[in-house]
Amino acid sequence: MHSGDLTELGGANLTDAEREALLEVMQRAKDFDDKAQRGMNRLVCRHGTEYLLYVSVYCITVSISTLLYVVGWKVS
Repeated sequence: MHSGDLTELGGANLTDAEREALLEVMQRAKDFDDKAQRGMNRLVCRHGTEYLLYVSVYCITVSISTLLYVVGWKVS
């Protein structure tokens, strides 16, 4: 954050102490947002991995079932 952000927000008439306090609050809000975004990315990543695992198991199961069906059909 820099003081240019405060001017855009109408903070041109703030004292130095008010400006510093507002910059600190804005930085904390940004840090919190960054942490929340990282948490969401981790959550999506974890569920994406679980989804790939389920799809892989399903594909292997279908392949084995098909193989057993074809082998059983050729034997009989």
